[in-house]
Amino acid sequence: MPTLIPSKKFLDDVEKFRSNEIIRKKIAKALVLLENNPLHPGLNLERIVNDPTAWSVRVDKERLK
Repeated sequence: MPTLIPSKKFLDDVEKFRSNEIIRKKIAKALVLLENNPLHPGLNLERIVNDPTAWSVRVDKERLK
C-alpha cells in the first residue's frame, strides 16, 4: 500500500471544509480508497502536469469554492 504524505496546501485546503460534514466524509472516503486501491476508477486519478511527483483525485463532481 502507498504511504500518503499530505502537503501543507492539502492540509490548509481541508481545514476550509471543517464545518462541511458532507465534504469531510467524501474526503475521508477518497483517502481510504486511495490508500487501499490507488487505481480505483471512482477516484479519477490524474497526474499533476506541473509536478511529476504529485497526483490529484476527485472528491465530488461539483466545483468547490
